[in-house]
Amino acid sequence: MPNYHAYRLWHPEMDRLMAMAAERGIIVQICTRIADERWHWMLKIPAVSREDVDHVTSRYTDARVLVSGCAEIVRIAPRLRECPNFYADTSRIRGPVLALEHLANIAPLEKLVFGSLWPIQMIEASLWQITWTQLPEPTKANLLHGNFARLAGMVTSAS
Repeated sequence: MPNYHAYRLWHPEMDRLMAMAAERGIIVQICTRIADERWHWMLKIPAVSREDVDHVTSRYTDARVLVSGCAEIVRIAPRLRECPNFYADTSRIRGPVLALEHLANIAPLEKLVFGSLWPIQMIEASLWQITWTQLPEPTKANLLHGNFARLAGMVTSAS
């Protein structure tokens, strides 16, 4: 949560953070917004910019990065396709933004994961958007756990 902690993703210390994460095999999760929207209203913390996310994914191309809370999956879809270890979490995205059947035509569904911030947030409404979709069951299974397993290095190929 860089903006909450008053730094930007292009800060020079990011080199150390990303090197430490790579050395330890850690996934770097970038939360673009605080989990509870009321905090934004009270604290007036801006969301992490797309430019910051682009910077991280272009500078640290081998890093395993998971971006959460980004309602702009359509805008970052090209980066998801280009960067082999860049994934996006859909569990905080609500409403028509996450119309998975439509999103499947724009973003690579194999780069989307679900539920990385549980139990900080309630995810049932977002879960329904996956379980009630008309996508094939293997695709749903990948969204719910298979894609993250690949990002975490627990499996190596899509099922």
